[in-house]
Amino acid sequence: MATTRKLSFLLALTACAAVFAPASPAVAERPLELGVTGYTDDLFSDPATQDQWLGRTVDAGAGMVVLGAFWDQIASSDPPANPANPADPSYSWGSLDASVRNATAHGLDVMIVVTGTPAWAEGPNRPAVDPDKYPRGTWKPDPEKFSSFAKAVTTRYAGNFIDPANVLAGTLPSVHLWEVWAEPNLWVNLTPQYEHGKEFAADHYRKLLNAFYDAAKGVSPNNTIVNGGLAPYGDPPGDRRTRPLAFYRDLLCLHGRKALKPTKCSQKPKLDVLADNPINLSGGPRQSAINPDDASSADLGNVAKVLRAAERHNTITPGGKHPLWATEFWWNSDPPHNGAIPLQQHARWIEEALYLYWKAGASVAINLRIRDTHDQAGVDGTGLYFVDGDPKPALTAFRFPFVTERRSGSKVRAWGRAPVAGKLVIERKTGKGWRKVDKENVGAQDVFTANLSFRGKAKLRARVGGESSLAWTQGHKIDTIEEVSSKAGAPADAARPLRESVPATP
Repeated sequence: MATTRKLSFLLALTACAAVFAPASPAVAERPLELGVTGYTDDLFSDPATQDQWLGRTVDAGAGMVVLGAFWDQIASSDPPANPANPADPSYSWGSLDASVRNATAHGLDVMIVVTGTPAWAEGPNRPAVDPDKYPRGTWKPDPEKFSSFAKAVTTRYAGNFIDPANVLAGTLPSVHLWEVWAEPNLWVNLTPQYEHGKEFAADHYRKLLNAFYDAAKGVSPNNTIVNGGLAPYGDPPGDRRTRPLAFYRDLLCLHGRKALKPTKCSQKPKLDVLADNPINLSGGPRQSAINPDDASSADLGNVAKVLRAAERHNTITPGGKHPLWATEFWWNSDPPHNGAIPLQQHARWIEEALYLYWKAGASVAINLRIRDTHDQAGVDGTGLYFVDGDPKPALTAFRFPFVTERRSGSKVRAWGRAPVAGKLVIERKTGKGWRKVDKENVGAQDVFTANLSFRGKAKLRARVGGESSLAWTQGHKIDTIEEVSSKAGAPADAARPLRESVPATP
């Protein structure tokens, strides 16, 4: 992860539209590592496309790729005779080994999401399989059996394992980042969400999380355990989805929406990083979710409050401060998704979301896709590249985000992340072109900030190492998080596939 440096700007420029005064020195205290999800399509598992798109992931400024270990696919047949042994013949690891090898060879941090339950590991009294209520691989996963699989998968990627069925390939790389389950507050991933009218999923998920934590730490104390990031929207109590903030409170042994007091749990949750999926299906990055227990892109700070309360009340293990990660976000662009967000606005929303996540305390932000998809499932425009490989404006926004935010009538914060090391220059658009405001040395992937003083509108951008950010137009109004009226409805959006987010219910 990049080392954060101090970047001070002294701005002194007078023009008819705006007056710039000297900027206050500012320190960016936290880095922001970027990543992309690599298990939602076959780009990172198909040998024909893997190398190209892992390389483009690096070029996009990402340092992390998320791969999937689907328990229900790896162990889909009979129960393994030795389930803690990754070489058990009942396990079929498919293309995961090659994906891990190649991603590591490209210098990327690999995080593996472990999710999905084999039929033989589901709990008792399972209702009939129903995609609308109780999908396959979701019913009360057995924590003890999950613990054995956790030991197997973390042993396989502990950095010293050679597959006896493929000895010539040599030792498999080390993976130390593990996300436990995919969006466990959704019925498509974990059922039941409610039992006998009471919330059930969070308590059961805590058992799964702790089982994985203990097994993985037993293999290597260097393993970092991340909870499954929650989908941003839920339903009224008793329905198929649990609202994320309610789920987090239950998971972290807290109660009360505002006071956040400790409550008794059978066991404290064990995790090293708290993850959330601050996706927004209702508008731009500053638009809050309608329900106070939902959490869209504008509401990551509310997730952080729950985490910090758990730390204060000692309801989380281990003690101390825990990082906050935004493990999935996206918007669809038009093109290719008809009626979605225009390309330039799509790019602006991505870089503004990165700033808001960082501002809320996140140190990692992961975009859903590196490239759009167009297949039997439909058109997905969440990538940084089009299907044909041409870059979208979103690529520049992701690789070199630059945002300004008006804090008062005369105060503006500038924020960005440098794609390369060099002399960073902030410029302002004038009638004669772009005029340099100030410059400072930065390192690659450094987060930089500046406090600017000016009134009125201005168009600004940043440049470093021959690269330019997108231009950011700053207005005269103070930038705030938008509160959505409870009477307003969220725009319709097609349901996402299994293990991805689904749209909001007000």
